[in-house]
Amino acid sequence: MRAKKNQYATPYVVTRAYGGPEEGGWWYSMYIRVGKAKICRTHKVRKVAERMLAELEECDPYGIRRYDHYTVMVERFPGEFETKNRPTYE
Repeated sequence: MRAKKNQYATPYVVTRAYGGPEEGGWWYSMYIRVGKAKICRTHKVRKVAERMLAELEECDPYGIRRYDHYTVMVERFPGEFETKNRPTYE
């Protein structure tokens, strides 16, 4: 019997950030965690993520919808997709 795996539904704000002046300037998507991750069984994580996103978009607690957007990522550990460093231009 296979062990059931847990996953996390983690809310983020996705915003644009300036990367640097190379090639006339470039931008990248920056993922900022804005709430607690919820641990879920693999078979339930999509529904939890959809519900979490709907709640964020409805009440917009951080007032960001005007410029950026919310997303909920399904992760193996909380904060897996959080932007920690500016990417390098190559």
